[in-house]
Amino acid sequence: PEGWGPHGAVARRGGGAVGGAADGAGDRALVVVSHGLSLALHLGERLGPEFDQESFWSSLAFPDAWVLDEQGFLHRCDQARQL
Repeated sequence: PEGWGPHGAVARRGGGAVGGAADGAGDRALVVVSHGLSLALHLGERLGPEFDQESFWSSLAFPDAWVLDEQGFLHRCDQARQL
């Protein structure tokens, strides 16, 4: 849609921001707050073509929280205690 950034550019910006934050976090947990489309595009780049970006984006709640574990699996947080 008009006014939206190209998906590739959005994914690169999101990936760059997450990568920089991850470098700074070291071994500590990293919390990312993002626009849903940016998050879906970044996860698609990170997790590969098997990840269904459109389904992920359309299933987001407001607000929503997810955990990407060390094995690359996404889990919806049902409570803030999981973060």
